[in-house]
Amino acid sequence: IPLVARVVGYGDKVVPIVTIMLAFFPAYVMTTSGLRTAPPTAVDLMHALGASRWTLLRRVLVPSALPNLHVALRLCASSAVLAAMVAEFLAGTSGLGRLFSNSRVRFDNERAWGAAVIATALSVAFFQIALRLERWGRARFR
Repeated sequence: IPLVARVVGYGDKVVPIVTIMLAFFPAYVMTTSGLRTAPPTAVDLMHALGASRWTLLRRVLVPSALPNLHVALRLCASSAVLAAMVAEFLAGTSGLGRLFSNSRVRFDNERAWGAAVIATALSVAFFQIALRLERWGRARFR
């Protein structure tokens, strides 16, 4: 975070960049590993039938990558809130992380606990949204 803050500058500009960086890479790794788990026989069959790359992606690769994509979405949904809060805590000028930092310095424990409870509630809410998207995706692609 300090390196990104030095490049981008301290303030609220660094928070979305750090959040995207911390959420993107695990999702990218999990999704690409899911794309590689496609059954080779299905890929060969699609090639033999003369399917285009788009058809191969849509009919074979994406359905085989969906379990990994769902796991990545669940992991990143809740950890993105934590990443945003840590970025605000270290380099931001506003937000829950800054509120938590200021409350901690001023020994305002109630406000610090309130910020922590709100961050926890947001993490749980985003996890639940990701879980519902996973259930919808499973029902859609069965």
